Amino acid sequence: MNREATASLKRIFSYFKPYKLQVAGALVCVMIVTSIVVAAPFIFKFLVEGILLKKDFRMLNIFVGGVALAIVFKEIFTYGQFYLASFV
Repeated sequence: MNREATASLKRIFSYFKPYKLQVAGALVCVMIVTSIVVAAPFIFKFLVEGILLKKDFRMLNIFVGGVALAIVFKEIFTYGQFYLASFV
């Protein structure tokens, strides 16, 4: 990186300094939401291979509750992400 680019980045980051808590919180929310979204295919693979093929309906009920809970958490953290990012 050249000097001008470094100076520009320092100037840009100086604008975020008063909002560092909000930026950090928004980044944490982004990481949590991304983790939930990325985990979804693996969770549904487990659903098909571990529950549906074995016809374990008790586990299916637990799984449905877990997926509903994951969706609720995802939406809470998505709201937190947008709420915290609105301050910046």
